[in-house]
Amino acid sequence: MVGNRTPVDLEDLVAAKVKVKVKVEVKVKVKVKVTVKAISESDRPMVKPVFLSKSKRQPGQSPQEDTDRLKRITLSKAEHSLQVDEKEVKEDQFDGIQDTDDVDPEAEYLEWMQREYQRYQRDRSTLKLEEDEKDALVRRRLNLEVPSVDEPSADGSTLQLDLPVKRPHPPAKPSRPTKLKLKK
Repeated sequence: MVGNRTPVDLEDLVAAKVKVKVKVEVKVKVKVKVTVKAISESDRPMVKPVFLSKSKRQPGQSPQEDTDRLKRITLSKAEHSLQVDEKEVKEDQFDGIQDTDDVDPEAEYLEWMQREYQRYQRDRSTLKLEEDEKDALVRRRLNLEVPSVDEPSADGSTLQLDLPVKRPHPPAKPSRPTKLKLKK
């Protein structure tokens, strides 16, 4: 286990009397990393057993109480550091978000109406362009020259076109020229 970093329960470490170093890193989420250094027998200095008389011993402390005390101290330190880090994360977590919905509903509605009107105008202009292209195609097929609305006609207000009429049989009456009025 020397050199390996594996997740270990703190209670097991205290029971095994292993030195524990707690390191806490704070990012968006709080993480606790426990670095474990296993002490091998070759690394420990040899300590000779020393006999303590009953008068020098501290009464009421057993090895189990020592491990429990170490466990409580370690856990309380870890909990305290987590609480401090959680407070910092909560303070910094939502600083950048701004919610401005429903601040001024009337202004938002007017902006929506303007956008809707612009969409309507855009769609209408594309339909008009498509119709103009179709009309131009029909005129080219019929080989007609139709002056544009911007150009003045010969008499100024009306436009006369002689349209050829294609019928499968001869017409009963002679065709009359068609008169179109231009809007000014």
